[in-house]
Amino acid sequence: MILQLENSVSRIQFLNPFYVIVHAKEVYLTPDMDSSRFNRVLSEIDFVRNFEEYAELDQTTPPHIIPSGIPRDRPILVGGFLRDICVREQRDCLRRTGYNAFICSEITY
Repeated sequence: MILQLENSVSRIQFLNPFYVIVHAKEVYLTPDMDSSRFNRVLSEIDFVRNFEEYAELDQTTPPHIIPSGIPRDRPILVGGFLRDICVREQRDCLRRTGYNAFICSEITY
């Protein structure tokens, strides 16, 4: 089942997307998080890391920094933690600089 988040897209809508993963290393489940969704998102992020082309921002990199090597001729799907702060800021920065960027529901918490 694909959980479609408001203002986000599913990766199945795109051919050959490039991914940007934001702040998804060393994340921990807290009591206010949905553990099922948290684990599903981590599993999807692992899939992207193993089978797709991606760039990643670690926890020490601010979400307004655009990683190098992002192609301009492909859709950019952004995901990671936390959707309403870091993921959205990265997507907005990419859009402001001319990238065709979207928040990807499968890899976003």
